[in-house]
Amino acid sequence: MTERALILASSSPQRKALLQQIGFDPECMPADIDETRHVGETAFDYVRRLSFEKCQVVADAYPDAVVIGSDTTISIDDLVLGKADSLEQAIETLSRLSGTEHSVLTGVTVSTGGKPKSVVCETRVEFGLLTDSEIRAYWNSGEAQGKAGCYAIQGIGATFVKAIHGSYSNVVGLPLHEVAVLLKHFGMPVLSGSDTAS
Repeated sequence: MTERALILASSSPQRKALLQQIGFDPECMPADIDETRHVGETAFDYVRRLSFEKCQVVADAYPDAVVIGSDTTISIDDLVLGKADSLEQAIETLSRLSGTEHSVLTGVTVSTGGKPKSVVCETRVEFGLLTDSEIRAYWNSGEAQGKAGCYAIQGIGATFVKAIHGSYSNVVGLPLHEVAVLLKHFGMPVLSGSDTAS
């Protein structure tokens, strides 16, 4: 039987690296969708919907492949904090995160043969207090740019994190436990072999 292709509906190098960490080497095919949040849509429903829509766009084009769609957002009291396009936006976002606890929500949808399954993973992250000069220096490092919530926990941004409650890989961009469960459901277990002792 020919092994099915695994496609990641994303151009994120972090998500690809996480899948490689558990033994997969997906092809990356980002999905072009409208990511505008719907009026009244919760952060939970928002990431779930985007992961589903990203997955479906690619799955429709490659029905025989196993496709993973994913979306991550940062929220405080259901206020979604997006990516910063300027120093001013980064200062606003990171000042809001400073000294508080926020949610990192990632929606994941896996589909093949028109049968999608979705989950949402939440991790609570507590930040220490950040100074204005630290925020400016962090922006100037280039790491904050293009990141949800304006930080990368796998980089210098780890120094901001006082505590984490939940999945670390979720904060990086893909909750590996939940992904492994979904892939196993679709016949692609991370660890395979006989359950019978020899």
